[in-house]
Amino acid sequence: MISRQKNDVYAALTKNEIPGTYHWILYFVLTPKSGWKMHATNDGDARTWRYERKTWNGPDSLLTVTFTKIGHVDNDFDVEMLEEYVKDIPMSLPEVDIEKERRFTCRVWFKEAIRCLHHAELFVNCPDVDALEREGSSRGLQRWSSDSLGA
Repeated sequence: MISRQKNDVYAALTKNEIPGTYHWILYFVLTPKSGWKMHATNDGDARTWRYERKTWNGPDSLLTVTFTKIGHVDNDFDVEMLEEYVKDIPMSLPEVDIEKERRFTCRVWFKEAIRCLHHAELFVNCPDVDALEREGSSRGLQRWSSDSLGA
């Protein structure tokens, strides 16, 4: 079992209805079993995306596919410090993704959040967001495959 430490930052993926697709989340650890979920959500309506932060017991969720540690917030700070960098990200395709993405999704928001946090040089060191996306998708696919085989 992975030991999650207070103020660690994770990339978390949860299952969607369609196998091989995921919901992409920033996860800020409060305790080994709970933390803050920060993500773009649309509550089922793809036209009305919004930012949301709420408590989440992600490590124990049956929908959780993978957690990848991507950073840490200094113990002198809390989730609000991290949130300042991501809460106002526009719910639209960023310039850098226009040629790569067909539409805005939680994954697009997640990648832009990682870019913002990396650029701040305080919490996350991830110069290649696309590599992180590939890693998350690969881990997720492995998990989907093992789940479907009953492993």
